[in-house]
Amino acid sequence: LVAGTAQVVQIARPADGVAAAAVRIATAHPPATRPPLRVEPLATELRLAEMSAAADLGARPWRIPVGIAERTRAAAGLVAYQGEHALIAGPARSGKSTTLLTVAAVCRAARPDMTVVSVAGPRSPLRDDPLAGEVVAPADIGERLGPLVDAAPGAVLVLVDDAEALDDQGGILDRLSSSDDPELLFVAAGRNDGIRSGYSHWTRPLRKHKVGVLLRPDIDLDGDILGAQLPRRAPVAMVTGRGYVACAGESELVQVALPR
Repeated sequence: LVAGTAQVVQIARPADGVAAAAVRIATAHPPATRPPLRVEPLATELRLAEMSAAADLGARPWRIPVGIAERTRAAAGLVAYQGEHALIAGPARSGKSTTLLTVAAVCRAARPDMTVVSVAGPRSPLRDDPLAGEVVAPADIGERLGPLVDAAPGAVLVLVDDAEALDDQGGILDRLSSSDDPELLFVAAGRNDGIRSGYSHWTRPLRKHKVGVLLRPDIDLDGDILGAQLPRRAPVAMVTGRGYVACAGESELVQVALPR
């Protein structure tokens, strides 16, 4: 077929026969002297030490590797300019809390003096994890979260788990998540369906930064959370801890590293 037209053709055969032609072609193109490179499958469980990459928390933008990219097999992660903060979204048991702890582990490794403050309910894994730093219960957000952050010297990382279920007491979550402080990074994690439907929720302004991770996303709906176009089909199975790191409308498929 050429430009919408069709012609009947006869396929030619080698004059010396198919077997002789195969020998002739093989002689003209000897086998390679080295075997092809082996591409290992993307690991379904990745340890932080296997990433061999450190966070850059000097001048903005801060670069925080959280996992290994499927396409390049290199570290990939959050890139947050001053005044930008991050959102992690996914269904239940997709690895949201683990991703928060991985962010904390990578940041603390780069800056041991960094203050980490977490908002976590009784069911959150952050509740009893030393990586989460000072933990604030949801009921105490209005009273404790602001003073803890304001009194912290140097760099501060604020983590919020189960964000879609939290009320913003006193507007503190909105204030921190829109702060222009170059030494503050605010990272919230929540269920994708709750974040998508929260039109008046405090997490909605976070979406404008277009920085975060979409774990095991709904391909039809979740790209809009961070303004990223997601491919219709993933090249690998979307297991726990796997999703797309988004930054300024671009997305990269990654396996998030375990914090320990």
